[in-house]
Amino acid sequence: MNNPEMSALFDVLFSNVTSNQAPGLNEGEKSVFLTKGQNMLIKEEFNPRTDGVGGGFDGSQQRQYDFSSLIVVENLMNISSNIDPSTKLDKRSLVFRFPLKFFLAVNEILFDSKRQYSVLPLSYDEYQRLMLKPYNFPVKRGAWRILTGVAEDSGHNVYPKAEIIGKFEGTPTYQLRYVKRPNPIILEDLTNYGDDFTIDGKWRETPCELPVEMHQEIVERAVTLAKIAWQGGTVTQAAQAAAQRDNQK
Repeated sequence: MNNPEMSALFDVLFSNVTSNQAPGLNEGEKSVFLTKGQNMLIKEEFNPRTDGVGGGFDGSQQRQYDFSSLIVVENLMNISSNIDPSTKLDKRSLVFRFPLKFFLAVNEILFDSKRQYSVLPLSYDEYQRLMLKPYNFPVKRGAWRILTGVAEDSGHNVYPKAEIIGKFEGTPTYQLRYVKRPNPIILEDLTNYGDDFTIDGKWRETPCELPVEMHQEIVERAVTLAKIAWQGGTVTQAAQAAAQRDNQK
């Protein structure tokens, strides 16, 4: 489904669910809802708690195919030497820089000179609970990972950073297989909506990166979000202005 087709389907579905009572949305506004709907669907399909039994990335071969175009494998940069030890969550940890495009982790592995380690992501609550145990280290061949903030490189780019806790021989290599953040769905160049109007920092027309089999579902989710916004009185100023212009004609 190309951009004009997505836009036309959005219009039809939005008119139906609002009984033609809501003001029409312009291409920029539809792009915002389409991008948000796309990102929500990806998060849900990677979360077994949301997606039910057999959910998550490993839930089906179809799901793995759906997101194969977004999967990236990368060895992460160790930035421990650039980090003030007093700012670390755990003094024992190594600190790695996560990719700017990181969205969701699929698989994380560390290698040192002797063995391979599986990485277990932790929440802050889980970390605090584990620190209360007499032996507060990961199991053998295991490591803990906690996203602890951001780091800035020499070019002033801001990256997520993660602390890795484990017992390693020397300095390990951290390999991350992840789903990159998909490009926003932008139905037309956003230059007509003001210099400051971008979506995820982008303004050029961009089609959906996901397989065409998912496009209708993305549009349906975007329409649902647009309806919620309209019913909640959070229609954008641009939509209100468009409605006023239509009434003046």
